Amino acid sequence: MLHLAWKTAMSRSMAAKGEAKAVPMTFLQAAAFQWVNPKAWIMAVTAIAIYTNPQAPFLSMLLITVAFAVVNLPSVSVWAGFGTALRGFLADSARLKWFNIAMGVLLAATLWPMLL
Repeated sequence: MLHLAWKTAMSRSMAAKGEAKAVPMTFLQAAAFQWVNPKAWIMAVTAIAIYTNPQAPFLSMLLITVAFAVVNLPSVSVWAGFGTALRGFLADSARLKWFNIAMGVLLAATLWPMLL
């Protein structure tokens, strides 16, 4: 019985009828969140350790910052665009269920190369 309840809950990520809707972060909240985001810290520390020139630290940091902006702005824009487009498509609970199942199977499939 517990397995069935867990499976049902996992295949539906819609809020129950009595629950309040989650409010997305504002731009400033998302920017502030990066200070506690471990992926951002690892990316920043790695880039600084590898690409900073000790003879020109200011210029190195400027170039790293520009490179990150050039790469991240289009990436985040595409990510947000797909999220907006999928919001309407996944409003149907049946589509959302099958999308979640497909994403779960694909995520589990990424483990296959490590198991071989």
